[in-house]
Amino acid sequence: MTPRNDNAIDWASSLYVNLLVKHLASRMPKLQELISQWSSEPAGTGTLDSDLTKNQDLKDILLEEAPWMLSALDETHYRHSLCELFDSQLLDRRIELATEKLQSLQLSDGGWSWFKGMESSYYTTFSVCSHLSKLYSYMSRNNVELDKSTHRMLTKGMDYLDNEELDYYKKLGKKEKKWLPSNSPLHYMYMTSECGRKLSSKQKTMFDDYIKRIKKYPKDLSI
Repeated sequence: MTPRNDNAIDWASSLYVNLLVKHLASRMPKLQELISQWSSEPAGTGTLDSDLTKNQDLKDILLEEAPWMLSALDETHYRHSLCELFDSQLLDRRIELATEKLQSLQLSDGGWSWFKGMESSYYTTFSVCSHLSKLYSYMSRNNVELDKSTHRMLTKGMDYLDNEELDYYKKLGKKEKKWLPSNSPLHYMYMTSECGRKLSSKQKTMFDDYIKRIKKYPKDLSI
């Protein structure tokens, strides 16, 4: 929910998960009611705690004699984790924190550095945009508008990748005639589609060439 490591990829994962959880919570009011019920019950007395953990003497004996008792403790842990995951105030704070962290790690060229103080990284930016483009696609399919801060970061990040991919394509053009795009450019094409971005004339030429080559040399493609 909140990453242990202070880097762009982990913060993008955190934002992705928490925004999805918030959207799911808004569509599942009965789940929210159940979580609220669990959260309001005193520890050790309600349904939030597994029945086997409420009797201390029984718990001590079973922990020694029956290892499967741990599953009851896990059940309690899972319920507490669910309450924390769907807590609306904590959820909003995690989203706010992840957004702030990602904004601080995005540089003026639109790319993300892995850690603060480092230069823009294609791999890091690609990974972050992969998370954010999935968010955009999911929200669009569910008729929900992605928040402006996240959409702005995604747009800048994709602008960076556009430039990097066009440079890569130019270098490929200097190779022998029979070449195929690697997995990264193909994934980039997919992300561009997910984001609903309009193609420039240069991008369209590049994409058309990639598709033409894939069709021409299908046996040379890797899994």
